[in-house]
Amino acid sequence: MKKLLLVFILFGVIASNAQQVDLLKEQLKNASADTTKLRILNELTENTDDFNVWPDYAKQAYELALKIAANPDSVIRKAGKKGLSAALNNMGVYNNLTGNRSAAHEMFMQSLKIREETGDDAALSETYHNLASLYFDLEEFDLAKSFFEKSARLSEKLNDSINLAVSRNYLGMIALRKKDNEKAKEYFQQSMKMFETTGDSLSRLKTMVNLGAILYQENKLDSALKLFNEAYKINIIHNDPIKSIILINIGRVYFKQGKTDAALKYAGDALTGAKSEGIPSEIASAEYLLSEIYNASGRYQDAYSHLMMYNSLKEVLSDENVQRVIVAERVKHDYEKKIAEEQLEQKRQREIAEQEINKQKIIIEAFVAGAFLLALLIVVLIRNNRQQRKSRMELQQAYSDLKRTQQQLILQEKNASLAQFTAGIAHELKNPLNFVANFSLLSNELLQEMESASDAKEKEEIQQQLKGNLAIIRNHTERANKILSKMMQLGRSENLTRQPTNINRICEDAIEMAYTNMVSSYPGFQCDIKKSYDNGIGEVMAVTQEISMVLLNLLNNAFFSTRQKSATTHGYKPLLSIQTKMKAESNLKQPAVEIIIHDNGTGISSAVKNKIFQPFFTTKSANEGSGLGLSLSSDIIKAHGGELTFSSVENEYAEFIILLPASV
Repeated sequence: MKKLLLVFILFGVIASNAQQVDLLKEQLKNASADTTKLRILNELTENTDDFNVWPDYAKQAYELALKIAANPDSVIRKAGKKGLSAALNNMGVYNNLTGNRSAAHEMFMQSLKIREETGDDAALSETYHNLASLYFDLEEFDLAKSFFEKSARLSEKLNDSINLAVSRNYLGMIALRKKDNEKAKEYFQQSMKMFETTGDSLSRLKTMVNLGAILYQENKLDSALKLFNEAYKINIIHNDPIKSIILINIGRVYFKQGKTDAALKYAGDALTGAKSEGIPSEIASAEYLLSEIYNASGRYQDAYSHLMMYNSLKEVLSDENVQRVIVAERVKHDYEKKIAEEQLEQKRQREIAEQEINKQKIIIEAFVAGAFLLALLIVVLIRNNRQQRKSRMELQQAYSDLKRTQQQLILQEKNASLAQFTAGIAHELKNPLNFVANFSLLSNELLQEMESASDAKEKEEIQQQLKGNLAIIRNHTERANKILSKMMQLGRSENLTRQPTNINRICEDAIEMAYTNMVSSYPGFQCDIKKSYDNGIGEVMAVTQEISMVLLNLLNNAFFSTRQKSATTHGYKPLLSIQTKMKAESNLKQPAVEIIIHDNGTGISSAVKNKIFQPFFTTKSANEGSGLGLSLSSDIIKAHGGELTFSSVENEYAEFIILLPASV
């Protein structure tokens, strides 16, 4: 929280013009041609700030554009296509502003596809910018940078200095996030000059604040303070909600300079302003700054009070960040999947076109060379032979490309599944954190009671209660730390190399994480678990994160199977067992470590036993499984030089056996 706050400049914000909106409504009543109605509906969407009617206008424009796009007249169809791209873009803006980022991304991508086909540079620049802003909000900075640069290039080509200035301001913020202060400073200075040229003083003062943040990081406090004060004076004219951010930054500079009285005044004014605007992130920043100032001044009770307010806001903001991460992963996955699908489709179309050209060549050559039948036959045979070799090579290359693309899609699905699992576990962290918060508040009240207590016996009783509270806080803190450590170990992507791995320990961790996730996802779920670990197996060479993922997949399937059976079988008691042991002889033709996971759930039917290791095959519903778990697990174990087998009797049991080479 010690860093200064950055300021976002919105591009394409709807400027309400009541007279213009009324005029457009009147024109819409009198319009007869569908193309005219479509243009007016899109202009209404772009000029109204009434969120109650905005989606209605955008939806009407979208439906009308689809109708026009089906018209047999090519000129009318082209107008409909252009109107459809505008309607999709407007619906994307609406969904983004109302928080539906996934829907916004889908609309922008559809709009982008049409605008790239029609070659409308101005419209294309707008959609590039909207996509870049969406990725920036989701903190997908590499994608955001790519699209802002595309938008900036088109804006420069079109002499659109406003969009160019906004794009460079965002590029500056991205550079700052990547700790490239010099590049960020260059972008901010460029955008400041452009905003000054265009007379956009509000955007200029926001860029001043961002530039001041860099100077603060470089410890150039006087220069930073000068920019912040100038921005504050300019904002008196605009009365923009940015006021609280400016005040927080000024307070932070004074605090770093040791001027606590001035820091306290600006921090207090910032808190008042942020509360009146109702912006949680800025309220939290002001509360934290006040707690720092009071703590440095020795006013510990005031510092504690503001710190508690900050912590309560931080929990709300943390939940919002979790949801943002999940949406970001989904949007990024959808984008990469669409790109892969488009590349495959383009390749397929090129191959069809090439094959059609080759057929036409053969027909033409056969017709022209009719007089020289024997020579033609020889030429055709030679050409066909060459063509067959070429076709075989192309087919082999296409097959290799298809396999590579399939592996990329499987990896993307794997990352998406891991993000969903992490979101489920996050719920489990709330219990210990709530205990810590509640018992901290209770302990504070007990301290106040002890200060006012006159009886020594009463004080001793309060001390015993405080000791008990501290023990509870420590217990739940350790529990939360343990859950986080395991989640971090599973999600770690660096150092994915084989190393000595304690199989018994990762089995124990996987059992705990899988069961915790199941209980969080299905409250009331219970299952007896039997464990039998061979302490003599030692360590094996393995990639810890990959073996953990295999165990989690198998354990999640086992728990899911017992839950299904308990829902339909009276008197049934779910049971899962996990066992490790050393085998001197094995199918691997060397000593091996064996891991056996057995459950008494629904088992596997004979009809699907030959399919369970196939990619994308699943018996679960669409929202319960992707069909990649067992396929990925089998590939991981094979890559470790082991094997994954199973046995099952339907409605009785299922048992999966992992064999891994035992040598370290």
